Amino acid sequence: MHLPTAPRTIVLAGLFLAAVPPVAAQQSAVDTAQSVTTTQQLQKPLKPANTSGQVPMLYEGELEDLGPQYVLQPQDRPKYFQVMSDLQLYHTNNAALAPGNKLGTDVTVLTLQAAVQSTTAEWFDGWQTQASAGMRYQSYWYGIFSGRNQSTTQPPSFSAVSDLDFQIYSPFVALNFKKDPWYGALGLRYASFNNDNAVSNENFYSEWVPSGTFGYQWNIDSQRILQFQYDGDFRATNTDEKGLHPVGWEDRTDHSISIIYSRILGQNWVIQPSYRLMWSEYTNPDRYRSDIYNTAALMVAYYFNDNASVRAFTSYEWRSSSEFGNNYESWNLGIGFSLNVSF
Repeated sequence: MHLPTAPRTIVLAGLFLAAVPPVAAQQSAVDTAQSVTTTQQLQKPLKPANTSGQVPMLYEGELEDLGPQYVLQPQDRPKYFQVMSDLQLYHTNNAALAPGNKLGTDVTVLTLQAAVQSTTAEWFDGWQTQASAGMRYQSYWYGIFSGRNQSTTQPPSFSAVSDLDFQIYSPFVALNFKKDPWYGALGLRYASFNNDNAVSNENFYSEWVPSGTFGYQWNIDSQRILQFQYDGDFRATNTDEKGLHPVGWEDRTDHSISIIYSRILGQNWVIQPSYRLMWSEYTNPDRYRSDIYNTAALMVAYYFNDNASVRAFTSYEWRSSSEFGNNYESWNLGIGFSLNVSF
């Protein structure tokens, strides 16, 4: 049995103190999603190389920026549809992603995704391409286990952690390409952030994100795989009328380099340490801000079969920002469950 792939697995938390103006709480949700994206992209569990000489699978689904991505190799029966569900439960020691903040809480993230993909096309010099499009939904809940009414400030009490729940709706399209050992993808997605509670009303933020990935996969042997990967994007952003920030205030470009090592143990286990260095530059002409992220992560996953897996993960991230009050350190520990079906 070959190990199935799984979605990117590590998730970082991020919410802001409810004692600050609503715009800060809204921005914290955006930072949360950015952290989720950043760390999820580090996680690409791989199948071991098989004895038939086929290219090993890169990863089953790009969860955020690029939509589902697949290894480009011939199949006896093409699969045009993918349905994925994922549930992640984790604890963070710095829920506010703020300097010196130690507000600890649990976070639950539900991800549902459906996508359609084309057959693989062969091009010049052995390059293969495949197009995909779909819809992704995510919901974030805070304090289900540690207390939904937990105050975000002690004292005084201004708001419950549960007020910072939010959802993301994100359609996407992507074009994936590969020529062993190189791989990559170009994608475009739209994301709408929503919160129906007292902190922010309905849609409070949206972004268009063109993005690209280019990587090199070194199959050391059938049990060990090392990846070097570049990711880049541009985020064209918008806030609602109540957001207090002007349109485009959060526009930025992100660039990152990742190193991902996958160690296959037997037929069911994968151990995967990873590291990413990311640089973000804000592009609004009335604002100067640049951030540097360092993210180290470790995942251990067990695959029941080609469709179901469970994992444990931990991560540590620190950000250095040129804008005052935006440095932070965050440590996270959790588990996840994934179901992934293609047909």
